[in-house]
Amino acid sequence: MKRVCLLALALMAGTAQADESKTLNLITECAGYAAQMPADSEVSTNDYDALLYKVHAMYQKINANSGFNGTDKEINFAMYWSTYGTQKPLMKMVNLVQSIDSEKLQNAALQLWSDRNCALVTK
Repeated sequence: MKRVCLLALALMAGTAQADESKTLNLITECAGYAAQMPADSEVSTNDYDALLYKVHAMYQKINANSGFNGTDKEINFAMYWSTYGTQKPLMKMVNLVQSIDSEKLQNAALQLWSDRNCALVTK
């Protein structure tokens, strides 16, 4: 009985961490769109900075027991950010508008921000 309870707790913890990781990935993606927003959009530079700090804090919390030291954690975060906060959002924007024109990318960022409900997710 004890083993079953411990297994259930371990599975619940794994599910909770997976949910946190999904949320982190979505917020990171939203931050990527925020970085591309036009100057007159609802999202300001301060909002982007706040998102970046939030993503960093969530990433550190989720990976607190990863076994990496401070420098390695920051390198891992930089690689994570490069993928989920820069490359993936940019590729989604390019795929949406089939262009690398900055104005079209900004419009794509606005549309994807709305489609992903980023205003709600990032609060």
